[in-house]
Amino acid sequence: TRITLVRTSADGSLGQGGIAYGTDGRINREALSIGVKGEGPDLSILTNGDTLIGQSGVVGIGDVTPKDLTNIDGEYPVAMVLKDDRTGGNTRITLLKGEGRGGIAYGTDGRINRQALSIGVNSSSGPDLSILANGDTLIGQSGVVGIGDVTPKDLTNIDGEYPVAMVLKDDRTGGNTRITLLKGEGRGGIAYGTDGRINRQALSIGVNSSSGPDLSILANGDTLIGQSGVVGIGAVTPGELTSIDKEGSPVALVIKDDRDGGNTRMVLKRGTGNGIIRYGTDSNLDSKTGLAFSVAGTGISTSFMIRDNGDILLPGLASSVTGTKDYLCIDNTGKISVSDTACA
Repeated sequence: TRITLVRTSADGSLGQGGIAYGTDGRINREALSIGVKGEGPDLSILTNGDTLIGQSGVVGIGDVTPKDLTNIDGEYPVAMVLKDDRTGGNTRITLLKGEGRGGIAYGTDGRINRQALSIGVNSSSGPDLSILANGDTLIGQSGVVGIGDVTPKDLTNIDGEYPVAMVLKDDRTGGNTRITLLKGEGRGGIAYGTDGRINRQALSIGVNSSSGPDLSILANGDTLIGQSGVVGIGAVTPGELTSIDKEGSPVALVIKDDRDGGNTRMVLKRGTGNGIIRYGTDSNLDSKTGLAFSVAGTGISTSFMIRDNGDILLPGLASSVTGTKDYLCIDNTGKISVSDTACA
């Protein structure tokens, strides 16, 4: 059953449109169809409530011109345009399912006060994802992101206790899961898995690195320093790393402490004992300056010092001297001692 509407244009051409209900042979469905002379209806409402957009699939909602519909950015055709010229706010699509809802909006989002394309689910405090006009992307309320085959448990409780902000998961056989960071001609990367360059299971960090990672933390907790082996701790400059002795000899480790007073130290622990290597002013030796060594459990604050003037101090040995002790002896085991008689 149909109604046909006919109109003669100024140029004499005849146009027609129609409304029909029944089985539309052009789509072979029972429907209420509306169309303007063509191969199929432009709009069909089926008996189950579904709505079909007809021949072109292009839909305009709001104050939309044909140019907006077919060439919105000057080059590429689009299938749907929603346009809202009211002052303020944004243009949005809201999707409802049961008690929940999601939405897509473009404009000034008052929740973040930025011009953005925003996507959100049941979101009143802020969008879940926003792409700003400058191309920056904001992750919304929780900041939690899952990439790959990730479950909610992976995202919120990956180690059984602590929440995480991002999970990248790659279940493919072999290789590793990685993040690559690009800047200009350079790049850096963080990867976890079996690193073929060192053939070990590790969390690896590298910069422009093809021969091997710059830093690897192995599954057993060991840490490997990669290609150069050079490490700086503290306010260390490249010059100090490569030429600390001013003669061009590279070093493997520099530890620097610029705080006033005291000394820069390294503590080595094993079991309940520890040893200390330090450089600076030693208050235990009348504030003399030098490289000092001590071992816990000896009862001596400083066991050995090489002063900045080249003198060698053995305060532990001096504290045990009685009598004349005119001879300083080193036996075949390397032990240093003092003696009243000539060394054997």
